[in-house]
Amino acid sequence: MKGYHIDHDIRWKVTGAFGIAALVVSNLASDILTSIHPNIVPPSALVIFSALFWTFDRFIWCWPGINGLIKAPVVRGDYAGSAKWSQISNALETVLHLEKTMPLLTAFPLMDKVREAITPKVDAGSVKLRIRQTWTKAAATLEVHGTVYESSSCVIAVGNEITQKVILHFSQTEQDKPSNADSIGSNLILSVDFSEAEAPKGRFFSDRGVTGTVVFDDSRR
Repeated sequence: MKGYHIDHDIRWKVTGAFGIAALVVSNLASDILTSIHPNIVPPSALVIFSALFWTFDRFIWCWPGINGLIKAPVVRGDYAGSAKWSQISNALETVLHLEKTMPLLTAFPLMDKVREAITPKVDAGSVKLRIRQTWTKAAATLEVHGTVYESSSCVIAVGNEITQKVILHFSQTEQDKPSNADSIGSNLILSVDFSEAEAPKGRFFSDRGVTGTVVFDDSRR
């Protein structure tokens, strides 16, 4: 899992609060345990801080009341949806180059039919996205057309107070591919907009010249 962007001011405030709480608890524990027996070693402030931060980072941060205070997006879960992609072939690149160098070609209706004929359209069918997330880290796994992509980097960016957009952007490397499945690229970049929580939408690009769109259902299973 990789770290992602959140409001740094809030992160520092929470971290500082845990540091103060750890010092207070450590001093209280030292006084209480020393009064019971002088040889009992109390937990250090560092141990208490680590325990508090780990618990908050893994569990407490996403509680409804707490999450509203720290303003961190909760996008973890399993999503299901469908994707469509297209790939610019060498023939299409040639046609586009000719049209660019010789603009008069665009006046011929036949060119539209040629462009349409050599532009392959592929329906990927079902798509599955799994997002694992804590307060400080996130990772994602995408399954497209039988090929599984595991995120090598993950960024969750929160928009300003006007847009309120939550963008999940991560790079993925192909991990598992069935022998009978078609791959859309060994490296894939997916960008998903969660500003519409009921129907997250996204776009993906691969190193094989493939580009497409994806729409996820509103259910998190």
